[in-house]
Order: sequence, then structure tokens, then C-alpha cells
Amino acid sequence: KKLAEIEKNAASAGASSDELQSKLSAAEERIAQMEADHKSQLDDASKQKEDELQSRIDEARKQAIEEERKSAQANVDALKQQMDEQAATHATQLAKLQEENTKKLAEIE
Repeated sequence: KKLAEIEKNAASAGASSDELQSKLSAAEERIAQMEADHKSQLDDASKQKEDELQSRIDEARKQAIEEERKSAQANVDALKQQMDEQAATHATQLAKLQEENTKKLAEIE
């Protein structure tokens, strides 16, 4: 009778052990899935942050290029104005010289 009880307990313990092993395996699978989901969420968040940072870098670069273009254009405009003023001054000086030459030629004749 004791032998039968021991065998029954052993069989019950074996079944219980199999059930626990099954539950443990299922729990490990759920944990692995949760870890994979979490990693995926972190990767997505990281990619989104990377994209946002790249977008801000691109915008800053674009603004810097536009500011540099405006500055260069302002320099070109200032040089053009300076050259126009010098040309006007030279034209005035040339007109005066021509007038003086004309007077001297008239005196000589």
C-alpha cells in the first residue's frame, strides 16, 4: 500500500513538474516577446530622434547658407555702388579735362 502511495505521489510530482516546466516555458516566451517589443519601441524612438536631429541640422545648414548668400549679395551690391560712384567721378573729371583742353586749344588757335 505504501509503495502504491509513493508511486502515486511520484507520478503526481512528475505531472506537476511537467506542468510547471510548461508554465515556465510560456513565461519565458512572454518575457522574450516583451523584451523584443520594448527593443523595437526603443529603436523606433531612437530613429525618430535621429530623424528630428537630422532635420534640424538640415534646416540650420539651409539658414546658414541663405545668410551667407545674403551677405555676399550685400557685398556685391556695395562694390557695384562704389564702382558706379567712381565711374561718375571719373566721368566728371574727364568732362572737366576735356573742357579745359577745349579752352586751351581755343587759346592756342
